[in-house]
Amino acid sequence: AERAIAFFKPDVILFVGVAGGIKDVKLGDVVAGTKVYGYESGKVAEIFKPRPDVGLSTHDMIQRARAEARKTDWLARLSIPTESTPNVLVKPIVAGEKVVANSESGVFKFIKQNFSDAIAVEMEGIGFLQAAHANQRVSALIIRGISDLIDGKSEADASGYQEIAARHASAF
Repeated sequence: AERAIAFFKPDVILFVGVAGGIKDVKLGDVVAGTKVYGYESGKVAEIFKPRPDVGLSTHDMIQRARAEARKTDWLARLSIPTESTPNVLVKPIVAGEKVVANSESGVFKFIKQNFSDAIAVEMEGIGFLQAAHANQRVSALIIRGISDLIDGKSEADASGYQEIAARHASAF
């Protein structure tokens, strides 16, 4: 991402994709990330002591996402009508190297305990925001559609929610 930014010299970069919902979201909702916590960074001692990496979306893009979230005109870009209108939330996200697929797992409990304001989990956002940070002239934002809700991931995938969530995030 850093090399692409240096080569193409964009003013704005968006990282659009899917994420798992942690709380306060339903399948198909859209999350614009105010920040992304890298939850796996820390010190291993008797217990794991988190030292999270934090990537921030740029202020102008967060403000723009909040303004756009109050509008409904983006819904016209959905090529296939939805059963229910997706919500847009402008909130924190967590990112790590693991697919979190069980709300009883130690990783999920760790995320809930240490990053209680995060509403979605994904894998790539922290790296993207680090690349944007290295090129401060570019405005950056993470946009994710909620494709699953941690428990029931296989059922959500079988129901086509990865594609639905990706379409919603892209339309936004």
